[in-house]
Amino acid sequence: MLSLALGLVLGAAPGFLQPVPLRAEVSEDSDEQALLDLCHLPGAELQLRTRSNMLSSATLEALHRCRAPAVQLRLPLLDAHQDQLARIPRAQLLFELAPGEGLDWMQVSALGPRRLLVRVHGPLTAARAASLARLRNAEIELDLRGRAPNADELARFRDLARADRAVRIDAQAPPQLLAALAPLKLSGVVVEAPGNAIPPALLAALSAAPWPVRVALTWPFTAHQTAALARVHQLSLELHLGTLDDRPRHLKAALAPLQPDLSKPARGPAPGPVLDPALQRPPPHAPGSAHAPPPP
Repeated sequence: MLSLALGLVLGAAPGFLQPVPLRAEVSEDSDEQALLDLCHLPGAELQLRTRSNMLSSATLEALHRCRAPAVQLRLPLLDAHQDQLARIPRAQLLFELAPGEGLDWMQVSALGPRRLLVRVHGPLTAARAASLARLRNAEIELDLRGRAPNADELARFRDLARADRAVRIDAQAPPQLLAALAPLKLSGVVVEAPGNAIPPALLAALSAAPWPVRVALTWPFTAHQTAALARVHQLSLELHLGTLDDRPRHLKAALAPLQPDLSKPARGPAPGPVLDPALQRPPPHAPGSAHAPPPP
């Protein structure tokens, strides 16, 4: 079954400490059981890409049973859209703002105290920054792919201090860009990797970055490609998986280089004796052992 295949593919395997944190971006056309299985896997966060603000009843039911899925929405929001959102009260809301587009605070605030994910495409002008300044429980991501922001734009982005702030760059960005972003106190950097590869110079800069790094990969990718990411500290992955119908059976193998293998004996001093939890003293030794107490 698909649900079992997904569990075997993305779940933590014996001998691994924990799975790499995953943000799995999937289509609303995905199988509902696959959505449910995915969002319950350890370390995985489901992000649903939609064509409109109206979802099927089966998809809503799957999202309702998830911990905190993220669902893409578009403004304006009608009463019918808000009625559907009432069925998934734990859902985060994702807004993609096209160049020049702002966020209507009145509409967003009517949705209640939900976590918002806001991706800003194009320059962050003063007007757009003003529309985002009141957001608190939010992550604002500034898309810098293919462009270099000026000092004024970076200052406006830094002033959105009530929200978590991240930037999205592409794998062809110069490593010097990371140094220019250092004063922003970011919550993270997202790297889009066309071809699922990052040039060595940028990879070295990311390995020394002070923020969490999320690398966006598109299926299919290989274990050789993910192994190159193992040197990055505070790494997470954004997986663009498309439609979950018979999604990849070999995804676990592709992620294996990022999983600490605890199956090998650990080095270091041998552990001390296990204490009796009731008496807080070493448990009695077997009669006749070298350390057994003398008979009374």
